[in-house]
Amino acid sequence: MAFLKFRLSNAKAAMTWNSQPSSQSAPVIQPGFKAGQNVRHPAYGEGMVLNSVIDDGEEIVDVFFQDVGLKKMVASLAHLEVVE
Repeated sequence: MAFLKFRLSNAKAAMTWNSQPSSQSAPVIQPGFKAGQNVRHPAYGEGMVLNSVIDDGEEIVDVFFQDVGLKKMVASLAHLEVVE
């Protein structure tokens, strides 16, 4: 019977250990672009940021380009350069 008690207590400890929430939290991502900024894109040319939001850990930027209109872009992939 002592063996059975030992196994049950180990199983309970394992279940408790696995069910503990992680003490590490996801890093907070701050937008790198803000509304009103002028930017340059390699293919679309110069445009203006209309909006920037964080969605699923990615910054999504709405940019209006004079020649091509509104584009919604993932900032980390868009190769946008801020124009002073």
